[in-house]
Amino acid sequence: ISSLKEFSVFEKLTHLHIYDHFIHDDQDLKGLSNLKQLRDLRLSGEEISLKTLVGIENCTKLQDLSIGGCNHLIDVEGLSGCQELKSIELSTYGDAKLKNLDGLHGCNSLLEINISASESLKNIDGLKGLKALKTITISNAESLENLDGLHGCNSLEKISITGGSWGRSSSKQPIENVDGLRGLKELRVVDLSILNSLKNIEGFEGCSALENLNIESDSLENIDGLQNLKTLNSINLYTAKLKNVDGLAGCENLEDCNISSEVLENLNGLKGNHKLTELDIPQSSNINLDALAFMDSLRRVNFRNCNLKSFDFTSEISNIKGVRIDNCVEINSLEGIGKLVNLTQIIIKRCEKIESLKGLEGAKALREVIIIDCKSLKDVEALLSLPKLKIFKIRSCGFKKADVPGHLKVIVESSRSDNEDLS
Repeated sequence: ISSLKEFSVFEKLTHLHIYDHFIHDDQDLKGLSNLKQLRDLRLSGEEISLKTLVGIENCTKLQDLSIGGCNHLIDVEGLSGCQELKSIELSTYGDAKLKNLDGLHGCNSLLEINISASESLKNIDGLKGLKALKTITISNAESLENLDGLHGCNSLEKISITGGSWGRSSSKQPIENVDGLRGLKELRVVDLSILNSLKNIEGFEGCSALENLNIESDSLENIDGLQNLKTLNSINLYTAKLKNVDGLAGCENLEDCNISSEVLENLNGLKGNHKLTELDIPQSSNINLDALAFMDSLRRVNFRNCNLKSFDFTSEISNIKGVRIDNCVEINSLEGIGKLVNLTQIIIKRCEKIESLKGLEGAKALREVIIIDCKSLKDVEALLSLPKLKIFKIRSCGFKKADVPGHLKVIVESSRSDNEDLS
């Protein structure tokens, strides 16, 4: 196939799919302008020569458009005549040249847009006012300057923006805010990744239906725009400069919270939360954990890959039943764990600096202690004073089963069991 014009004789054609063929000659879609009944067009090749979509405006019944390998596409002019268009997908196998989406003005039936040919895309103003639009996915958006083009997309439910390709530099990604999302009352799911100029997310104010939020940014310093979002159920934050989560205050239905920040100072924004049952503590080396006492439903806390050296709880915490400490290479003391007065289970794995279990003697409710791969551990005598201890498992530690003191010899296990949490 050398030209799309070869299909012009099929005037009643409704579906046209061309896969794995090079279209060398066509720089536009004028060769298909005679296909008045066309509803579904899919073109895919390693490198398609199209620079514009001019000519497709005559295909007024077109509903679905997919073009793969559109490395040379500069604009989407021509689509404004496709009033029945519902979905569009544009992808590339290399750096793309697409600069804007202005050709989508007037595509008032458009429901879904998926564009990975976005390295040169500077704005999405062509989406303004598309009231039927529900889902937007834009990846490799290294040059996208803002989200202002989403103003008036009042039916938008899901948006995913990736600011660059994984594994390659995206230092030029310029988005600083999410003001274009302000007031989108149907928006439920947002995923913003590799946005390394992002300064604030105040644009989420008024997004009263937001349920699920994922943000990855090494520039974001606060999340104040999320305060009092009553529907927010799940949040994942992967940041480098976030010092607090005060912006989560009033998010009373938050059930799933994952925060990554090495400079996080406290979790005070989660005080008063009554839905979280389990929480992963971020990697910060200097985080105040007192807020845990004010989360009534919290039952399990996980310290994974943390940089903490000790557990400095300033007051007793009664709600937590289980603690997992995994690969926390700086932890050298368990002092403070005794403040978790109703703790029943503790699992400690791969903590190479722990030499003693001193600190656990205050956790009188402990029933189960599992220690795995703690090579420096030499002293477990703190467990002798735990009246309710029923299960004690120790393996791959610098402490042998034969050296277990007192009545602990009766309950100690050193072999792997089926019910052991080893994930």
